[in-house]
Amino acid sequence: QQLRMTIAGSAARQCPLPEVPFGYCSRGFSPGDEASWLELLVTDFNNWNRERFDAFLSEPEPWQGSCVIEHKGRIVAATFASRLSAQPLIGSVDYVVCDSEHRGRKLGLIACGTVARYLGENGYQSISLATDDCRLAAIKVYFDLGFAPVINRIDMPVRWEAIRHQL
Repeated sequence: QQLRMTIAGSAARQCPLPEVPFGYCSRGFSPGDEASWLELLVTDFNNWNRERFDAFLSEPEPWQGSCVIEHKGRIVAATFASRLSAQPLIGSVDYVVCDSEHRGRKLGLIACGTVARYLGENGYQSISLATDDCRLAAIKVYFDLGFAPVINRIDMPVRWEAIRHQL
């Protein structure tokens, strides 16, 4: 069972966004980004292909609210904005990826914070995400943005305590 984290939409509007490092550009998704973004997704998540990518982008949130970070014409970090529920309006930060050669530059914080802010500013009551226990660097980013653990199973307190100890 994946871990879940959440933040209120009002708090998401205040997510900290560090300055984009020199040589990088933070922006929304644009047609033509598909191949570069998909290449990055496949390195972290083995269940992605072009068909799934196109299906994911068929909704308005990924088109309008996702964030990519570009370096020398190539996407090196990205995350999707998604809608989990319409009533109440609940959003999600989905599939955060960062090229291993570009880690340590706060690119994940910029991408996730941008998407969380977008969802908060567009009326989402809460924003959630799913992650795995081993993704410690990502979990640190989520804590830094203000996301809090969701305790929805009996094993969650022990798992979160182990993560906090490792961080």
